[in-house]
Amino acid sequence: MKSLLSAGVALALAAVPVLVAAPVSATTITTVHRFNGTNGSLPGKIVVTGDGSIYGATYAGGENGTGTIFSLDSADAPGTFTTLYSFDAVGNDNINAGGANPASLGLVVHDTDDGFRIIGAAESGGANGGGTLFSISRTGRSFTTLHDFAANDSETDGSLPLGLIIDASGRLYGATDTGGNNGNGTLFSLVPDGAVMYAQLAADSSQGRLFSGAVALDPAGTVFATTVSGGADGGGTLVSLSGNGTLAKLHDFSGAAANPNFNIVLDSAGTLFGVSQGGAVWSRTSAGVFTTLHTFTDGENPSGLYLDSQGTLYGTTVNGGTSNQGTLWSRTSSGVFRTLASFTGDLAGPAWGLASDGAGRLFGVTLSLCGMNCTDEHGSIWSYQTGVVPEPGTWAMLIAGFGLTG
Repeated sequence: MKSLLSAGVALALAAVPVLVAAPVSATTITTVHRFNGTNGSLPGKIVVTGDGSIYGATYAGGENGTGTIFSLDSADAPGTFTTLYSFDAVGNDNINAGGANPASLGLVVHDTDDGFRIIGAAESGGANGGGTLFSISRTGRSFTTLHDFAANDSETDGSLPLGLIIDASGRLYGATDTGGNNGNGTLFSLVPDGAVMYAQLAADSSQGRLFSGAVALDPAGTVFATTVSGGADGGGTLVSLSGNGTLAKLHDFSGAAANPNFNIVLDSAGTLFGVSQGGAVWSRTSAGVFTTLHTFTDGENPSGLYLDSQGTLYGTTVNGGTSNQGTLWSRTSSGVFRTLASFTGDLAGPAWGLASDGAGRLFGVTLSLCGMNCTDEHGSIWSYQTGVVPEPGTWAMLIAGFGLTG
């Protein structure tokens, strides 16, 4: 069973550029919080709420080394950091109560009449050892297991849940890395009353194999996801799951666009954007036109994505840049590509998705990939001021992976 975490640090393949990058911006990247192991290690994608608070999960660290859920009451350093929950230890059978090792793309927030809840996915642990879906209150005092996934490929709901997204009604959508009767992974949804529905990839891997993590959702309730392998060329696929349960393959990845990575985002016109381990930034329109928008040339591995309401795409690379510790980049809707900043010093290995505070500031995390002499051993939260960027509308935020509603 592969780990989404290990996939995040794979080096990309060299490829041919299609756009000329603009000069590096003088704006710098700022450390918002640094993890120390006790309060978590290896953070996943964070969520920034309307009041400026940050919520997130760490894959490891905490009281038992199996991950944490945390909050930061202000995006301005230092802020007050709170460990809301430490996951229980797991035994030799990988079983515990509630799950362990929360997925790096598996956290959303939902504000309802019943109160503010943090909802997430854990890659392991739970009653069957195949991971869980869970819900926790803003204060961390109330923790609920929503679903226990199976631990083997003979079960239909899948195992090792990865990315999550939530709609305004509170219905969850996500993907599992493996499992299902065919072992190739599943797409699932969880309705507020607790019922789980799922769809499985074909046994012959023609529709793809092993979901890469993130899912996107359009206003009609169609779910989009990518697989890291399988398909006609073995380089992964783009698939959709309609509201009536029809699973369809939309694209076979190959070349620089092969093996799509983690994040996909969707704009209001129905165009999907993503990145691949081969070094490509790509798009696919609702009419099915696939385009390679940019190709990184020096082995950079593109990772996190965010799309603002003006159509500017922001992203990171795990490596590359002036110190080979990663970069932050942007691409405008007119196709102008720009390297905004390089990660240096104790910040290295930016990964997973990006978040915005709605006032032009981007936030992300690093995975502590800066070598033997680095004090960023457990990862950090960082910010970058881009300028005034209007916040997307409600459904667009959901599609971008915030999971915010209202």
